[in-house]
Amino acid sequence: MAGFDCRDAAVLKYAYNISVIVRKKTIQNLPDIGFCNGDIEALSDYLPTGELKQGFNGDISICDWY
Repeated sequence: MAGFDCRDAAVLKYAYNISVIVRKKTIQNLPDIGFCNGDIEALSDYLPTGELKQGFNGDISICDWY
């Protein structure tokens, strides 16, 4: 919602900590989202992994960290 392009983000979850590193890069044309089904797919080009789909539980253990 802040308009950041997070496709190159690095994510690491360890114990109860979550670290995310992302270079600030603004999305020029943010897709229309309705805060409901289909929003993750609409934003998928700007998310760090193609595995994120509607119903995803939000658990990313590691993504592009090393």
